[in-house]
Amino acid sequence: MRAKAGRGPRPAAHGRHTLRVAHGLRSVRRRRGGRAQLQAELADVVALLGAALRAGAAPALALLTVAGSTSLRTPLGAAIDDLAEAAALGLPLSRRWREHAERLGSPDLRFVARAWALTERTGAPLAEGLAAAEAVLRARDRARERVATATAGPRASMAVLAALPCTGPLVGLAFGLGPGDLYLSSPAAMGASLLGLALGLVGWVWGRRIVGRAQQC
Repeated sequence: MRAKAGRGPRPAAHGRHTLRVAHGLRSVRRRRGGRAQLQAELADVVALLGAALRAGAAPALALLTVAGSTSLRTPLGAAIDDLAEAAALGLPLSRRWREHAERLGSPDLRFVARAWALTERTGAPLAEGLAAAEAVLRARDRARERVATATAGPRASMAVLAALPCTGPLVGLAFGLGPGDLYLSSPAAMGASLLGLALGLVGWVWGRRIVGRAQQC
């Protein structure tokens, strides 16, 4: 994709520099979904944009270069392709950034949109704003990884405790009692079984909520 005529040729040095940075970055992390994956992908894209800008490319040309050097098959990838098409036509890009930020529900994209709008209105350097955005995104990503590591033990314990009641029939069989004798032999046994199932389900849901809140902090 080429920039609109009259905006100058696309410098090959900018493309080569950005490609070298792209090869040095980690591959897009697909093991995590949702907001975490979007944040990780956006950090990589912002790093590439900053590299192109520091190499001397104009913002629109930097976006074209990045779109040509990445292949994200994700919602963010579709947004970058749309922004590159708008850049090739010479259209203002800050509004497009905002639209995609609202569509994806990403406050990080909104920050990029505001930085881009400031550059379009005042001509302020965009590279510094993107560098700050990348630093924040990387810090959030590292914090999320630390939380995931810290909650790995509680999640494993929760799974083991939830699975323990399933060993009841095996213990009963070891003593010569079938599941019917254990759980259906009397109203009291049936009531205790239903109560145990309900309490186990409540504990599982409660534990997941606690761990989920910790991961969102």
